[in-house]
Amino acid sequence: MRVLSVSIALGLSCLVLALVGCTSVAVARSPADACVDAVEGDLDPASCDRYVAAARDAGDKKELFAAYSYRSLLWQTKGDLVAAIRDADLAIEARPEVRYGHYWRAVLVGESGEYQAALTKLRSLESEERYPEFHADIAMLEYMGGDRASAASFFRSASTYASEVDRDEDSAAYYAFNAAIIESELKGGDLAPIQALKAAERSPTVLSRVWTYRVGRMTDAKLQSLIPTMTGPRTRNSPCMCYFAIGHKNALAGNTAEAKAAFEAAASNCTVDSFEHHAAKKWLKS
Repeated sequence: MRVLSVSIALGLSCLVLALVGCTSVAVARSPADACVDAVEGDLDPASCDRYVAAARDAGDKKELFAAYSYRSLLWQTKGDLVAAIRDADLAIEARPEVRYGHYWRAVLVGESGEYQAALTKLRSLESEERYPEFHADIAMLEYMGGDRASAASFFRSASTYASEVDRDEDSAAYYAFNAAIIESELKGGDLAPIQALKAAERSPTVLSRVWTYRVGRMTDAKLQSLIPTMTGPRTRNSPCMCYFAIGHKNALAGNTAEAKAAFEAAASNCTVDSFEHHAAKKWLKS
């Protein structure tokens, strides 16, 4: 739940391969290639239609599972959770024994707002999962359910696995930042957890700019003005992350009007698979 969203979507596509053991999608078959390229390029879900049809005609359950899973991922990226869940159900129907199918469907259910049902399902699948996305998804659901301490803990483990297993330091930093802002929230706005991250101030990435803002070295207006200039892996989500940061900081400071306006902007700019989208909606309700 991704964070984001292109990087998360791509991470999940890799997760399909890891959990399913579906090596055949890498073979130079035009329908499969078009579908995989669509996932990597955030393209139209219809790009996977030929792959689905080819797998169905061949009666190949493994390929059919992969085809439906990829297309479901594309529907989710486009924000159509109804279509995404429909394809997730078809993937499970093709191969009900594969854990990934049940995991992915639970993720989509959570993104649709059924947080407790999704959390119950994900926790039932939890064993020794070392995929950072798995832990980040649980973190978001725990936060939405009100267990902020557990949410912070799962974001920490997501950060650890992103660094140690995936060697993805960008995602590791993002998950650690989420853990820190939740810990700050638990401590009534104490900046110590955020300050401890010691983000690289020299780099004009989205995360480093948000960090600079959160530790009090930048105004709301300045952060907003920098959105068009931000670079780095999470540039696509810069409005989302910045507006949520402004809302969260003002909420903890008791500035209700400013927080509400920023959270509304975050909710409209954040994709449905992002932590910020759901967290902003939670704050708006309060």
